[in-house]
Order: sequence, then structure tokens, then C-alpha cells
Amino acid sequence: MKTTNKPLFIGSLARQAGVSVDTVRYYEKIGLMPPPQRTPAGYRSFEPSSIDRLLFIQKAQRLGFSLEEIKRVLDQRGTGELPCGTVISMAQVRLDAVESQLAELSALRDTLRKHLRKWKRSSNSKACAATQFCNLIEEIELV
Repeated sequence: MKTTNKPLFIGSLARQAGVSVDTVRYYEKIGLMPPPQRTPAGYRSFEPSSIDRLLFIQKAQRLGFSLEEIKRVLDQRGTGELPCGTVISMAQVRLDAVESQLAELSALRDTLRKHLRKWKRSSNSKACAATQFCNLIEEIELV
């Protein structure tokens, strides 16, 4: 992306970073974006490097980092400390959570497959009593 040294108004910054103006304002409000300079008319005036910061935030979000975690990384970097160890640690925690979710989803998939096969073979809408919500689900035994 071609950047200049010319300050950016919020609309231009948002457009170049592929986010909404409201997103930029929100990030500013929660401290992900530093407060910008203001023009004499009160408009926000961002440094061109703000584009890189917004792109960084987007990449971190795509990896599953929360805004709070991203803020921690940016704050750490802002103190001059390298955040690589923190990022690795947070990524490991996130990976462990994803692995756990995948295992749960895999078990759910297998359960649904089993019940769906059975339901397709033996479904009888007349067997559903008026006092039941749905006999297909009610007949399942919870483990």
C-alpha cells in the first residue's frame, strides 16, 4: 500500500484500512488507537502509520486474538518492550482452546450423524404424542 507522510482524516484512514469510521472511533475510545491530533476545526488527523496499526489489529483478530489481548500487545510494544513472548503465550492458549472446541464439535458431529441416520430410518410423525415437544429428541438418552 502506498502511503504518504500526509495526515489522514478518519474517513480516508478507515477506507484505506478496510474498516468503518465507527470502528476507528471505537478503537480510539478503547485505547487501541492513540488519540489523533485535531485540526483547528476539530477533525481527527491521523498519522499515515495508523493504517499499519489498523491492519495489524485486523490480522491479530483473524488469528483469534481478542481486542483486549491486542491492546496488551500494542501497549507492551508502546513501552519499547518486544511483545513476541506475550504473543506466543497468547497464541498457545488460543490454540489449546481451538483444539478443545474442535474435539467438542467433532463429538457433536458424530452424535448428530448417529441420530440423524436413525431418525431418517424410523421417523414417524404420528408417533409424536400431543404432550411431547418432539419425540425424536425426547427419546435420546443423555450420557
